[in-house]
Amino acid sequence: APMMVAQSADVSARSDALRILASQVGYAIRRAKKHLFGPDGIRFIEPLGDVLSDIGEALIFDRSIAKAPWDARVILGHLAALATRPSASACAPFADAIDPLQLCD
Repeated sequence: APMMVAQSADVSARSDALRILASQVGYAIRRAKKHLFGPDGIRFIEPLGDVLSDIGEALIFDRSIAKAPWDARVILGHLAALATRPSASACAPFADAIDPLQLCD
């Protein structure tokens, strides 16, 4: 259970940071729209809109994780750890080492 508390706190801190980022990006977009038109508006403002969309999706995901049963959150934590480990090809330069798996941990 203590591990879950830490993971829940991590998700909450991440969500808080994403909300702050979204509000600041949204403010920047609103201000920029007053001054950038045509091709410049499309080139510089639309990608920021995509970022806001990505943040929104991440916040929805974080909310669904927070509401998931504790065992599902544990599994998600393990899957995230596996996803962030280096691939086997990243370990290839260490093939002559004593134990290449330890080098990739």
